[in-house]
Amino acid sequence: MPDFTVQTRQVPAQQLACLTRHVTVTALSDAISDGFLDLQTLIEQQSAEFAGAPLVIYHGEVNADSDGPIEVCWPYSGILTPSGDVALRVEPAHTEAFVALTREQFEFPAILSAYDATCAYASAHGTGSPLPCREVYPYDWDNAAPGEPVGEVAAAEDRAMHALGGSNPQPVEIGLAIRFRALDDAGGDGGDDGMQFGHGDQASVQTTSR
Repeated sequence: MPDFTVQTRQVPAQQLACLTRHVTVTALSDAISDGFLDLQTLIEQQSAEFAGAPLVIYHGEVNADSDGPIEVCWPYSGILTPSGDVALRVEPAHTEAFVALTREQFEFPAILSAYDATCAYASAHGTGSPLPCREVYPYDWDNAAPGEPVGEVAAAEDRAMHALGGSNPQPVEIGLAIRFRALDDAGGDGGDDGMQFGHGDQASVQTTSR
């Protein structure tokens, strides 16, 4: 397994503009790209502010047979009125373990090891969290040089329950059967062409390496 550097950060409660999509793996990249563009347009048109990097939350398995769902999200501040199928919600503050990945590491099979490392760390330092694993895109995907990060995989920890010695700990819910595994099975390359996100500041976080 590659030696990933797992970091942690405190993520404050965030207002999220979200699009829920049921997609199989062949439509996943387009759903993410189109969703980010739709959310960016909505936030800009209503003069709200970007309050963090866009992210994709996996609530279910995504492969050739399973269609998630996924949530394409963008943190925002200010006043926003939902339009179309955009939903607004607040995600609670949490501690998050994450790994920054290069473009090459985002491809199959390297990303599977990154999820393993991140979720194992989160489970070891908490009792699991009801918040699903996600991918966060605080970087410029298209213009990143070789070796530079293009995105992150992240898993929430439940440190409060861990500190209280909560019983019957539940494993961190990966819940994604990652698209890259399915793409590999289908002969794809696992890339997300055309993604260049990272608009706005990443939500105020305190980050430490582990």
